[in-house]
Amino acid sequence: MSEPTQRIVETNGTRLNIAEQGDGPLVLLRHGFPECWYSWRHQFDALAASGFHVVAPDMRGYGKSDRPEAIDHYTIFHFVGDMVGVLDAPETSTAVIAGHDVGANVAWQAALLRPDRFRAVIGLSVPFRPRQGASDQRHAADGRGAILPAPFPGARRRRSGIRTGPASDRARHALRRVRRCAARWRR
Repeated sequence: MSEPTQRIVETNGTRLNIAEQGDGPLVLLRHGFPECWYSWRHQFDALAASGFHVVAPDMRGYGKSDRPEAIDHYTIFHFVGDMVGVLDAPETSTAVIAGHDVGANVAWQAALLRPDRFRAVIGLSVPFRPRQGASDQRHAADGRGAILPAPFPGARRRRSGIRTGPASDRARHALRRVRRCAARWRR
């Protein structure tokens, strides 16, 4: 396959460098920290060969994209607005958005805030964390620790890292199995 082409797109008051390849339905790839579009280079050929138009921008403040000086230009609303603007550049109405690391949070929020534009979301390397409720924030403020979403049904996890419940035993057992399997592969 050919190398992705790069160009500058003006969106949401910012100039973003984007790399793109292929034709077909749009797949938008959002990088993590401290990366740029190039971190997706291995996925471009496979996605383009599968019939997708792949676009990966350098997010504002990264790579060849603009770096606004004001800190308040780096909110989730700005990042989601940038992603919508990237869709508007090739005049695409919808896309699948994938995010890695902190880019996963932007991908989830884009799908939540603009379901009319993002029809599916893929989060890589970090779990989805819904917004905390008022009671959870109160407990975090008074030092008792906020209850976070449990990784397995039946488990409760506090900010202190202490896990309780039958699911935490299953999680520890599964982690031991993964470590044993990984050790065998290293030999």
